[in-house]
Amino acid sequence: MEPEPEPQESHQSYLNYNLEQQDILLDNIKEYRKIIRNIMDELNNCDNPDCKKLYRVYYYFHSISLFNYDYSYSTLEYVQIEEQSHRNNIEILMSRLNASDDSGCKYIYNKIYHSRLYQYYYLGYIDTIID
Repeated sequence: MEPEPEPQESHQSYLNYNLEQQDILLDNIKEYRKIIRNIMDELNNCDNPDCKKLYRVYYYFHSISLFNYDYSYSTLEYVQIEEQSHRNNIEILMSRLNASDDSGCKYIYNKIYHSRLYQYYYLGYIDTIID
């Protein structure tokens, strides 16, 4: 005996849910890319040797921009992996900045950490208002 086919309405609900979740994740990726770019710009514009060294180590993050990423729908699993990858990149950079004994790196860490973008999108503080 073959299983009954899934009702069309249920399938459509699943597709709608999948697309909504991808849409949310793709929006997060866009904002995470802004955060990464802000960190890299701060490191690049700092005259401090420790900041410059950190910039050189993670130079490949400098190419991250809003416009060189394919924000198209894919599978939900793929977009989840991409979102987590961007979160991991932010974590790497922020951890290195925070672990530094250098005042320039600490300044950049605090500036990014207290930014509305970081507070809202990365930390998930929903009371933070984004302009």
